[in-house]
Amino acid sequence: MKNIILFKRALVIKLKLFFITLSCLFFFISCVSLPTLKDNHIRQNIQLYPEQWNWKEISSGISLLSYIEKNIPLKWDMIMVDLKQNLDLISYPSINDIKSDGTNKGLTVKEFLKQSDSIFAVNATPFLYPKGRLNSQRKLVGLYINQGIVLSPAVEKYAALAFFSTENSTYKAVIYDSQIQVPNNAEYAFGGFFTILKDNQIIPFKNYSFDSRMAVGINENQDKLYILFCQGERKTKSTGLTFEECALILQKAGAKDALQLDGGGSASMEIKNESISNYKARSVANIFAFKDIF
Repeated sequence: MKNIILFKRALVIKLKLFFITLSCLFFFISCVSLPTLKDNHIRQNIQLYPEQWNWKEISSGISLLSYIEKNIPLKWDMIMVDLKQNLDLISYPSINDIKSDGTNKGLTVKEFLKQSDSIFAVNATPFLYPKGRLNSQRKLVGLYINQGIVLSPAVEKYAALAFFSTENSTYKAVIYDSQIQVPNNAEYAFGGFFTILKDNQIIPFKNYSFDSRMAVGINENQDKLYILFCQGERKTKSTGLTFEECALILQKAGAKDALQLDGGGSASMEIKNESISNYKARSVANIFAFKDIF
C-alpha cells in the first residue's frame, strides 16, 4: 500500500513538471512567434532591412551596417567592401596548415582576426568533423583556393565565391553556381552551398528554416562585396533568416548575385574594435579576411 501511495505521489510530481515545462515552452514560442510567410519564404509583415542604408566606415574601403528589429526579434550585420581599394585579402588555412590526411586545425574567426591583425574576418567553406566534434581537426567540404593553389577540391552541386587579382592590388569578385566553373586563374575561392540571388532574381527553395546565416553578394560591376551575417542561435535575441530573406536583404544593399556560405553555429563575423555577436561561435575550418596594405 505504501509503495502505491509513493508511486502516485511521484506520478503527480512528474505530471506537474510536465505541464510546467509545456507552459514554459508555449510562452517561449509565443514570445518569438514568427509572422506568416508567403510562398517565397519571405516574411511580409515585418521590416527585414532599413529604410535608409546608413553605412559606417570602419576603414578605407570597408563599411559596416548593423540592423536590429526588436519586435521579431532580428539582428544582422553587413560589411561592404570596395574591391577597388588597396586591400589585402588573406585566408586560413594556408598550404602549410593542412595535414597529409586533408585536415586542418579548427580556428575561431576571432582568433584569426587577432593573429592576422585584420580589419574584419568571416567564416566561409563548410566542413566535417572527421575525428568527432570533440577533436580539433576539421576537413573542408568544397572548393578552397589560397593564393592560386587548390587546397580543397570542388563539389559540383555547390556554388563558390572567387576572387581575381586586377591592376594596382585590387580584386574582382565572381559568384559561380557550380564550383567546377571556377577557372584556374582564381587567386582565392571559397565554397559555399547554393546560389540564392542570380542576375537580380531571388532563387526559391523548397524548404525553409530560420537560422544563423552567412551570405555574400556582389554588385553588377563585380567590384563591391557584401557580406551578411545574421544571428539566429539565441532565438530570444534574433530569430535568424531564411535563404530567400538573405537574398532580399543583399539585393536591397546592392548585390546582383549572392550565395550562402556555411551558416548555423559556424556563422561568425568579427570586426576589429567592434562587438556584434550574441553567442560564442565555434572553431571552423575556413576563414577569410581583409586588411590594409601599408
